[in-house]
Amino acid sequence: MKTAKKLLCNLIIYVVLMSIMASGVLAASEFTALSASGIVISAATGQVIYSNNEDARFAPGGLTKIMTLYMASEGCENGQMSRGDIVTITDRMLAESDAAYIKEGNEFTVEQLMYMTHFDVDPTAARALAVYMDVTEEQFAKNMTKAAGVLGCTDTSFRNADGRQDENQYTTAHDMARIIISALKNELFRTIFSSHMYILPKDEGGVETTILTKNELQVRSSPVYSEYCIGGKASLETDTVNSAAAVGESQDAEFEVIAVAVNGNSMSDIFSDLKNMLAWSSENYKLMTVLKAGESLTSVPVAMGVEAENVYAGPSGDMSFLVTKDSDKSDFSVEIKQFNDGVRAPVDKGDVLGEIIVSYRGQEYGRIGLTANKSISLDKRAFTKNEVKESLLSPVSIIIFVLIIAAVVLYFLYAMKYRKQLEEEKRERRVIMQKLAEDRRKCRREAEISAPQSVPHTNYYDLISAVKNAAGVRNEDYEPAVDTYPPDGLFAGFFTEDAAEAVPADKAGDALGHEDNYESGMAEKYPGKTAKEKSLVSAK
Repeated sequence: MKTAKKLLCNLIIYVVLMSIMASGVLAASEFTALSASGIVISAATGQVIYSNNEDARFAPGGLTKIMTLYMASEGCENGQMSRGDIVTITDRMLAESDAAYIKEGNEFTVEQLMYMTHFDVDPTAARALAVYMDVTEEQFAKNMTKAAGVLGCTDTSFRNADGRQDENQYTTAHDMARIIISALKNELFRTIFSSHMYILPKDEGGVETTILTKNELQVRSSPVYSEYCIGGKASLETDTVNSAAAVGESQDAEFEVIAVAVNGNSMSDIFSDLKNMLAWSSENYKLMTVLKAGESLTSVPVAMGVEAENVYAGPSGDMSFLVTKDSDKSDFSVEIKQFNDGVRAPVDKGDVLGEIIVSYRGQEYGRIGLTANKSISLDKRAFTKNEVKESLLSPVSIIIFVLIIAAVVLYFLYAMKYRKQLEEEKRERRVIMQKLAEDRRKCRREAEISAPQSVPHTNYYDLISAVKNAAGVRNEDYEPAVDTYPPDGLFAGFFTEDAAEAVPADKAGDALGHEDNYESGMAEKYPGKTAKEKSLVSAK
C-alpha cells in the first residue's frame, strides 16, 4: 500500500515538472538568439524560461556522448560496474579514428574511459563503455533510447554510443535538456561534465598528455568565456549540425539552468548564444519558493480516526519557480483540490489526499501533491460498526435478505397447502368410515329383520344358566371361557366413529332366541353330539 502511495506521489511530481515545462515562458527583457533552435530550462524544476524551436529534430553528433556518460554514471551508481574496473580494449570496441590513441589490448579504468569520452579523445572510449556494459553497442543504444523515454524525452532515438552519423539517431533541444537535468543528479556525471581539463594516462612511451575541454564557455582565454558556466559539451567538428549544451549558475548561486543551442551558422554563433542565455537568465530571474514541504494549507475530514477528526495537509515537497526579479509571492495563487470530501482512517503521514494547483499571474504554472502532515490511526470499534452497516446495506446483503424472505414465504405457502391437503384427506377418511359404519348398521338391521323372533332375555347370564340347566351341565364341569359373542352386537360401536349406534348389552339376547332356538342351532352346527357336548364345544 505504501509503495503504491509513493508511486502516486512520484507520478504527481513528474506531472508537475511536465506541466512547468509545457507552460508559457515568463516574460523578461528581449533576448535574440542566433541559432535556429534553443532552450533555457531550470535545472531544479524543469521550468522553461526561454525556447525557440526547442522541439525541432537534429542529429545529436557529439552530444550523444552526454547520454553515454549518463548511462555509465548510473551503471557505477547502481553497482553494475565500478569506476575502478579495468577494461581491456578488444577488436569489437575499436572505432575508426585519426586520433588512434586507444589500441587493441590497452587497459583503462571505467573512469578514465568516461573522461576520454567527455573530452572526445577517441570514439573508441565511448564504444568501449557500451560493449563493457551491454556486450554489444547495438544493445547499449537500445537501452539509451529506453532510458531517454523514462527521463521524459518524447522525440529521441539512439543508434550508437559515440555520435557517428545515422539517420535514425536524433533528438531535440528540449529532450537534450531533460537528459542533462536528470544526469546532473548523479555526482560522478556532474564532476565529469563540469571538468575543463584532464590528464590522460601515460602512453607506451610513458608520456602524460593534458587535454582541455572543447566547451569554450569554460576556457578563460576564449572571447565567449562565461562566468556563469559550470559545465558543458560541444559537438564535434565533423558533425553535420553544430550544437552545444551548457550548465549555468546564477551569480548568487541560487539556481542553475541548462542551455542548449542547435544549428547556428558556426560554432561561434552557438557559443555566443549559450553565453547570452546564461547571462540573461542570471540577470533577469530569481528563484522563489512558493510552497514548502510540511507546511499546512488545509485540513481534511477523517472518518473513524482516533487522534483527531481532521488531518492537516500540505505540499508533498518544495515548489519553487524561476520568476522575474520584480515578482513577489502575491503574484502566485494556490488552489487545492481534494480527491474526496474526506478520507477514512488510517491515514499515514505522506499519503496523497489531493493536489495543489499553483498559478502565476492568473496562468496555471504547476501542480504538486497534497499530502497528510501526520498520521491518524483507526478507531477499530467505529470501523467494525461501519463495516457491519455497510455490509448490511450492500447490494449482496440486500439480495441475500430478499432471497431469505422469499424462501420463508414459499415455505409457509407450502406448509399451508400441505396442511390443507392433510385436512382434505382426513375428511375423506371420515366420510369413508361413516359410510362403512352406515353399511354395517344397514347389514345388521337387515340381519335382525330376517332372524327368527325370540323372547328376549332380561339378562345374558341368566340365559347362559338356563342353557346349562337344559343341557344338564353342572357348574363344576363347566370351564369358564371368554365369551365374545355376539361381536356385531356388543362391540359394533367400538369399531366405528358413531359409538351411539352400538347394540346395548341387554338386547344382545335377541340375537340368540330362546332355548329351543339354541338347541336347534347347536344341532345344526354340531350334528351327532349330545346337548352337553355341543354346549362344551361351543363354550371352548
